[in-house]
Amino acid sequence: AAGQPGALPVAATPLTSTQAIQHQTAEPVDPKLVGLKGWLAFFIVGLFLALAVTIYRFFADGFITSSDIDYLNEYQIGLGDSVQTLIGFENLMIIIYVALVIITLVLLFQKRVLAKYFAIASLSFLAIYSIGDYLAATSIYSTTDLLDTPEMEAVFSEAAGDIGRNVLGALIWIPYFIVSKRVKATLTKE
Repeated sequence: AAGQPGALPVAATPLTSTQAIQHQTAEPVDPKLVGLKGWLAFFIVGLFLALAVTIYRFFADGFITSSDIDYLNEYQIGLGDSVQTLIGFENLMIIIYVALVIITLVLLFQKRVLAKYFAIASLSFLAIYSIGDYLAATSIYSTTDLLDTPEMEAVFSEAAGDIGRNVLGALIWIPYFIVSKRVKATLTKE
């Protein structure tokens, strides 16, 4: 206690590392900035929409039948197997992305500091995965003349649009999470 001989006065008590960091970086917080409002609320709505679209697309397009594999293998030896491997990889990546989004949403509603890092990880993951998936699919289909069919051109055009949206989203939202006063004021729980 402070009144005992040899005890440090309260003001001279060493701070824990967390207290020291908070003490060094503590800025007065504008109460209007605290809360899941404004652009942060817009981001959350976007995450819910992305989650719904991703899950829908997963169940609508995420599987390949054995007859599809047989057809592709008849078209070109090994093509069906390559496409099946790619789709398996895509499905794994989609499951990881969905998990990242769900964790991000939970952490945002809990107003945890980790939400910022999970949001950045989710955005980065999606942008990198989109580019990698496009390159892998292009590589597989470039060995055939299927790439020049109207159906495949439509698929790759949609995928290119997805890449653009995902990269643009990452370029907008990652800096937001890094510099936003609302994010700093709202996501405060360890």
